Amino acid sequence: MDASRGGRKRKTMEDDDRPPHRGGRGGGRGRHDGRNGGGGRSGGRGQDARGRGGRHHSGGRGTGRGGGGRNGKQNRSNNRRNGSASQSKRHNRSRAAAAGASAANLKSEESSSADDAASAGGSFTVLPWPFPDHIPVAEEERLLADNDKILIHWGKNERGMWLHQPQFRMKKIMRHLRASRDSTPQLTLTQALSLRRHHMKLLNPRLNMEQLKLGSFNNIKAAADVFETVIEDHLRSLNVNYMNEHEQRKKFKPKPPLTPDFLIKGDCRIKLSIAGKSAAAGENEKLHPFKINFIEVKMFYGASTIPAGTPNAVGTILPKMQKYVERFGTGAIIFMYGFGVELAEQLNQVGVLALDARHIDLTRVEQQQRSWCTDKKGTVLF
Repeated sequence: MDASRGGRKRKTMEDDDRPPHRGGRGGGRGRHDGRNGGGGRSGGRGQDARGRGGRHHSGGRGTGRGGGGRNGKQNRSNNRRNGSASQSKRHNRSRAAAAGASAANLKSEESSSADDAASAGGSFTVLPWPFPDHIPVAEEERLLADNDKILIHWGKNERGMWLHQPQFRMKKIMRHLRASRDSTPQLTLTQALSLRRHHMKLLNPRLNMEQLKLGSFNNIKAAADVFETVIEDHLRSLNVNYMNEHEQRKKFKPKPPLTPDFLIKGDCRIKLSIAGKSAAAGENEKLHPFKINFIEVKMFYGASTIPAGTPNAVGTILPKMQKYVERFGTGAIIFMYGFGVELAEQLNQVGVLALDARHIDLTRVEQQQRSWCTDKKGTVLF
């Protein structure tokens, strides 16, 4: 009987400890200890196998054979032996059940270990990716210096896309970018302008991108959607098994609280390689230890100079990735315009590998951007 059945369970255990015995005639409610217990069968039901033999209650059915003093002693001895045997059998059954459960658990653990060993042996999807260029923090800080006023000329009052800025500002930023060509790696114009957008939002946390005149919500979202589609096509071309956000919401009901851009099915690893160098010797390739359980994509530069936890696109990344790792395990995040070294290190510490998307064909994204944030030459100046 199930332990959840309270009193019935206790009654059964009591009955098992003291098994009933059929008594002789006239036993009635008899303890059967040989002290007055009768040997005849009574007509009523005995209510207590431990009733005193001298108190004969008629009208019930006898439950045991009394048999007198000597027989009563023998019965008590038999009861004790039967009770001990019953307990021993239950104990043996419990040990057998525990042994069976332990064996099942061990088998499950061995199966899991075998799966892990198989994965370690190479039975996983490899996603090749070039080693990213980690932009030093000093490179960002140099363009953000208050004295030079390169990216943020009017402080909190800075407004508008670079496309609509005075020409002298373009000359100034290009002069500084050329001056940094001796340093490796260095910020590109597109990365610098993405950095500017982040800091404009940091200076004005209560204003949205439209209020900062950095593009309409629809245009920005449309470009981000195209970039996500480009990454999805790239993953499909490499035979990566995944579920996108739409598929996740369709499969999991109610709506899951966390839906990364791509939830990876199966074991996937990133193989980093140095572009432009031969990997024949294997020295220019590195299989990253993280298993990629999810991939998030961001259509901007991942700036190191934006504090984590601030209300902007970069500031919300670290807290969000921590939740993803707690829910899904280690993963990766792909930045369209690369990222800074400190942000990459912070992400790596929580279990997320930062990746640069600039080696992928982004023509479709650039075509969408031409409708709202490029000059006549097609240069993105958002």
